[in-house]
Amino acid sequence: MNKQRFAVIIVAVIGMIAAFLPWYKILQVGNISGISSSGWFTFILFAIVIVLMLRKNLREDISMGISWSVTICSLLASFVVLISGLPKKAYLIWEEVWTIFRAVRL
Repeated sequence: MNKQRFAVIIVAVIGMIAAFLPWYKILQVGNISGISSSGWFTFILFAIVIVLMLRKNLREDISMGISWSVTICSLLASFVVLISGLPKKAYLIWEEVWTIFRAVRL
């Protein structure tokens, strides 16, 4: 197996395991695992990454198309975890940043 593919698979497996670990600690409730919130989504995205890595010839380097697909899945999983862990006030900040970004871009 190619070293690139092996490294990506290892990181994806770590991401899948992290979906079952506690993400939040709430007083009077205790620890809440990732599966209780958006962990299933991240688990599925990391599973897609593993499937993409195991396709075609395992001895070749990762092609650009697969590389972009893996990158998009991994970043999407990361952003879902970050956004789900933010308090409600942070959403308002993101809305303001997005509004400013759109205004500058136009």
